[in-house]
Amino acid sequence: MIFKKTVLVIALTSLLAACGGGGGDSSTSSGSPNGGSESTNTMSDLDKAKQLITTANTIISYYDSFEDIQKTYEPSIDAVAQVSTDIEDGSNLVLILAELAHDDAKGSNRDYNSEQVAALYNTHADYTPDYKLSNNTLSIQVRGSTITIRGSTEFERWVGYNFPNNGQSPTPIYADKMTMDVKDLVLTVPVTNTSATSYRFNLQQGGSIHTINAKQKEATLSFNGNSTASITYASSKIMDVRTDDEVPTSAKLELSNITLKTNDNFVATLAELSGEAKAANFINNGDAFVGLVPYQVKLKGTATLNDKDNLGIDATIKLNNDLTKNIDITGNKESLNNFLNLSVEVALKGNLQAKAKQTPFSLKIDALRNKYESGNATADIDVDGNALNIQFISSDLDKDKPTIGATIKHKNGAFVSTPNLKNFASTDIMVGSQSYGTLSKTSGSVYNAKFSDNSIITIAP
Repeated sequence: MIFKKTVLVIALTSLLAACGGGGGDSSTSSGSPNGGSESTNTMSDLDKAKQLITTANTIISYYDSFEDIQKTYEPSIDAVAQVSTDIEDGSNLVLILAELAHDDAKGSNRDYNSEQVAALYNTHADYTPDYKLSNNTLSIQVRGSTITIRGSTEFERWVGYNFPNNGQSPTPIYADKMTMDVKDLVLTVPVTNTSATSYRFNLQQGGSIHTINAKQKEATLSFNGNSTASITYASSKIMDVRTDDEVPTSAKLELSNITLKTNDNFVATLAELSGEAKAANFINNGDAFVGLVPYQVKLKGTATLNDKDNLGIDATIKLNNDLTKNIDITGNKESLNNFLNLSVEVALKGNLQAKAKQTPFSLKIDALRNKYESGNATADIDVDGNALNIQFISSDLDKDKPTIGATIKHKNGAFVSTPNLKNFASTDIMVGSQSYGTLSKTSGSVYNAKFSDNSIITIAP
């Protein structure tokens, strides 16, 4: 989970309080400055150095509350993972049926009842269908390029074949029965009988897909805004004459204002969920082929649990590789000339239930790996006005045990730095180019910050 691996644990806890700790009592012979309220313009550099340590200590004191967020959301995230394939299969089946009805109508207005829908699906291909329908009440209405689907069906997904020992033909095996209910899902498909390079599909607001699997796990995907999908090819052709092995140069999906609900009281409301894939040249054991590779994913919205625990999420993941060059996936191993060049931006915002009150927090992470052996990340964390900036530099990523260094900065200019978090022993507490104390590990989980005026702040779990 994200909070297990967050910078709060990796940096603050490793550098200042040891894993699992939670900002223990602090002692000082001269008194430490306020965590963030005093103007840095009137503070001495020594007080700025102390403010860095007390701010870090305050943030660490909320460690257990960050852990509670993980414990709160982990069951719901697991539940979403359990139903994600149901939603994926249901959406895939709906799109297949929409395409079949549209092609069969051949531009005319047609209405298909449940028996006709089942017949369309069961006879649409020479190969085994991906799904087996039963108790089907789905109906489809085709009006030119607009297709409306409503109703319900039970279906099972294809999982393989049974090969009899008597030499008879193999029979398909279906499993994982689930029920799907579709409410007024309206699709607009592009014209495919004229030459074009790009095709755009539209999904109108107001529809929903509801699934229940054999374990009684439920999920509802609602489309509260208009969404689009598009594919682009290198050359202009009629869609129907394109071959199955002709790969698009790009494919985009832009979902707007969607809601995902589970029967575990989890609701994800996403203002944006978008993705883009681009064509890339692959080599596998000397064989070359072209395929689509995920290029960018964006997510922005809010996760809510039990109508009260809100967590704001804004994330972007982007692939920065030069896709004009071959990508060698032989052995599924990275190399100096073949590695994932990724940039990641994640922002979380919510409240921590701590100290008998709701405490606001925000966490923003910008990470970049653009070299085979190294990468870097910057994190800004703020808990109730106590803010720190943390910079990571990771090296030896090509080895079994990478090295992670970190610098923790306060906005007043004070900072501490170590080239290796794992082997941390001591470091200077700096303001500008001047040291105003030393942060040292005194025992397994106890750290002392001793300042130039001989005052000491002890950090213990």
